Amino acid sequence: MFSLLCPEAQSSLVTAEQVSRFRDLGDPSVVVVEVAKAFESQLETSFLEPFCDFLVKKRIQYYGVESRPPLLKGWRLNDRWMLVDVATLLDSGLPEVEEFAASRGFSIAALIAPIREVAKEGGKAKHRNAFPLDGAKRLKEKWVRGVPFGKNIFAPLVKLDALL
Repeated sequence: MFSLLCPEAQSSLVTAEQVSRFRDLGDPSVVVVEVAKAFESQLETSFLEPFCDFLVKKRIQYYGVESRPPLLKGWRLNDRWMLVDVATLLDSGLPEVEEFAASRGFSIAALIAPIREVAKEGGKAKHRNAFPLDGAKRLKEKWVRGVPFGKNIFAPLVKLDALL
């Protein structure tokens, strides 16, 4: 699956793997931050950018969910969006989101769960020393390796790309 990820996601995952091997790692949270960064990069490449292209083809200039900043702002992707905003958009039931999902043949629900989990755990990791080394390694294994450790968070995004 690694070879199917965008270059930025690959780079962040390699960094997470290398850093997780240091026994005297000062802040193990860095491992979780790097995996979360990889996920965000892949989400942008596999979902956000194609979705914005889809909206632009429909001649939609501004797009978003109430109470959140717009995703599309003047025909361009708003780079200030956070994972919580993406989850809110996917959960919104807006017709364009549903139409895009149907056109690409992917499950919105399959994307929401990993987005919420990465937002929660990745947010914690941004605070120094939020995870012990074994906790950071376990979360990395769960997110990246998948079964039997957990669900691979990249699987729905790679499936999304495979449908193109």
